[in-house]
Amino acid sequence: ALLKFQPVLSISQTADAGWRVSESAPLLAGPEGCRVNSESRALANGKVTIWKRAGCKFAPGSGRLFVIGNSHALGYSPMLRQFALDTGHEVRLYFRSGCGYLVLNEPMDSLSTCRDYFKAAQSELRSELSPQDILFMPSLRLDQGEDQWGKSKAFTDQYRAASAMSEARRILTEFRNKNRALLVFEAPKPIV
Repeated sequence: ALLKFQPVLSISQTADAGWRVSESAPLLAGPEGCRVNSESRALANGKVTIWKRAGCKFAPGSGRLFVIGNSHALGYSPMLRQFALDTGHEVRLYFRSGCGYLVLNEPMDSLSTCRDYFKAAQSELRSELSPQDILFMPSLRLDQGEDQWGKSKAFTDQYRAASAMSEARRILTEFRNKNRALLVFEAPKPIV
């Protein structure tokens, strides 16, 4: 029964070669009178979506939630909107298709189509993050063997992985030392 009604029960689908998350999925009721306002802007061929709670009698929560990643980050959109409604914390989602942030098996600098986006996003994060903020970084960080279209993918080259780990260590150390925000990685999802 669950499989039969999956399209009705799920807020996301991974059929037809990609994530699909409904931006208009209804939220659970939040505090009385509250709603979530959404705004989006372009960022170096990517997108930043910001959700803020409005219309409430309550003061917004202190600190913000920043999220950056590929389609795995986009899959969290309904929960991020709900989090903004429930807590009053501003939520910012940085997304560019195919541009996983700190994927750990390939340096970000080697992804030429994503380079400008990563540079712009990191610059913004460096200037915006504060000790009260959280930076959540969900992205696929495991080798799949093949992509969602069935094309074989080479497994990680150890040299590239070592370079990616060094890059991640440098960036995360900088965020920790300069911005003091809480840094959160998503645990790997199962790969079939």
